[in-house]
Amino acid sequence: MLRGSRGEVEAEYIYRKNVLTKGVPKMDALVAKRFFARWAHPRRQLGRQKLRIFIPTRDSAKWVGIFLDAYRAIGVEPLYIVDARSADGTLKLLRAKDADCVVFTPSGDYAEAGMVEFGARAAGGGWLLRLDDDEFPTRALLDWIRRVGRKSLNQVWQVSRRELFCDEAGAISYSRSQTRYPNPYRRDYLHPQPRFFHAGRVKFLEKVHTPGFVDAEYFDFAPEEAFIIHCNCLLRTPAERLDKILRYEDIRPGSSFMLADEYLPELYSSFAHHNAGRDGLEEFAGLFAALPIAARGAGLEISGAMVDTLTSETEGHRRRIDAVPRLSFDSADDLWPLRFTPHPFRRRLAELLCTLGARRMGTRIWNYLKATQR
Repeated sequence: MLRGSRGEVEAEYIYRKNVLTKGVPKMDALVAKRFFARWAHPRRQLGRQKLRIFIPTRDSAKWVGIFLDAYRAIGVEPLYIVDARSADGTLKLLRAKDADCVVFTPSGDYAEAGMVEFGARAAGGGWLLRLDDDEFPTRALLDWIRRVGRKSLNQVWQVSRRELFCDEAGAISYSRSQTRYPNPYRRDYLHPQPRFFHAGRVKFLEKVHTPGFVDAEYFDFAPEEAFIIHCNCLLRTPAERLDKILRYEDIRPGSSFMLADEYLPELYSSFAHHNAGRDGLEEFAGLFAALPIAARGAGLEISGAMVDTLTSETEGHRRRIDAVPRLSFDSADDLWPLRFTPHPFRRRLAELLCTLGARRMGTRIWNYLKATQR
């Protein structure tokens, strides 16, 4: 006999009917069980909204509940992928708040060490928005995803991220320094992050300072007003952020020192380096008021030699950005014949177009299918 709440009983029944009777491998069965449990979750927001957000997290008990309340206030129920090594009560807190969460042990000390791939599978695949536990989206981003983004043929959408910090006056601002415009495809686009992606069209990767998958061949950029905020520099002290830089640099040498002005805005005695802005942050006033801001009044204790190393690496990063020529990118959303062709016939479509003389479109569709079919 099945025991538990009505939702748990429904989930177990569906799991046994659809998984256990079909000889699914153990790992896939576990993910499937989690999926069906989420299907029967009392809130079940994700299916109704056509919007799925998953969040890898570790040792975030100080703020994760505040962010969860903010998500629920805008009608979103995210899925939390909790690192099994969390030691501060993060999982207990999320369960106490009846959050949608699952525990996972990554292969390394960073979110991209399997947590992105596992989270994508646990969330059910398809179009997904992956955020960190100290990030939050604008309503404009969620609206754009519902109206436009999830209908795309692309593999990935780049989303602008605003790095928040407390400026000289103690006000919360975001950085517009030169190093926040690193993308050679859009020099005018603030800090693009490939966070909105189709799980069935990317190849997952376990490597720090990557999105958790191989760089996409077919992508585009979400509107800049549809952005996410990053509260790392608000929630963690300078010492904690420096430790994070050193840890990531040890995992992958050459990957983190160059991002010092992002992690440690306090490195620069004059905040003019950041060309700070405050526009567009008004909708987060309630969230900011609730967060335990650690940055205000916290000094940066660091040796002069380390300061020189970090600022030198940051300046070198800026020069490398300037030296890369502007590149063109390929969006799949102009491959309009695919919108009218069922999946089983798309390769035949590419061959037919080439035969009929539309060789450029046929070749592009063929290459797109090679890049996106897993």
